Amino acid sequence: MVQHQTKLDWPADLPPITHYISSYNEDPSNTQLISLDEYLLWIKRIYLGWELYRRGWIELSNNLAETIVDNTDRDLAEAKLAFMGKLVSTEWAKHRRLSTIKTRHLLIWGNALDQSPEKNEQLEIIDKVLADANLLIQRQLTPKDILIDRYYPQAVFHDREDPFK
Repeated sequence: MVQHQTKLDWPADLPPITHYISSYNEDPSNTQLISLDEYLLWIKRIYLGWELYRRGWIELSNNLAETIVDNTDRDLAEAKLAFMGKLVSTEWAKHRRLSTIKTRHLLIWGNALDQSPEKNEQLEIIDKVLADANLLIQRQLTPKDILIDRYYPQAVFHDREDPFK
């Protein structure tokens, strides 16, 4: 059984626990399907990582921000990434039947954000992912609209032969 979270055992580098308790309490459909403790556990997992995905949002966003040379752009990226973390985590932590943001979206977005420094497109990809997260939550995009090549086209084999021979 998960012990009830308090402000005392809430990680200091996460957004305030009060934000998540309020968000949880504002969604009666979710409160019927998932306990507050379980919801908060998923919030901690998205930020800190866990067995299935070791790198959490804090590490991903810090690493990405460090790739931006310009201080003003870095500050802007950090602010947008912090906002995105709160937005996405609040939705993703809901019961799987209710959440519009799925784990596969997190993986796709994480990969796109990881690839963005190679093309010096960090702010552009941050904006695109943030926009898509908002559109998913508002149900203006379907979960199936978010595919890996939405952000960066993936390599395809044009040769009809098996490339692994």
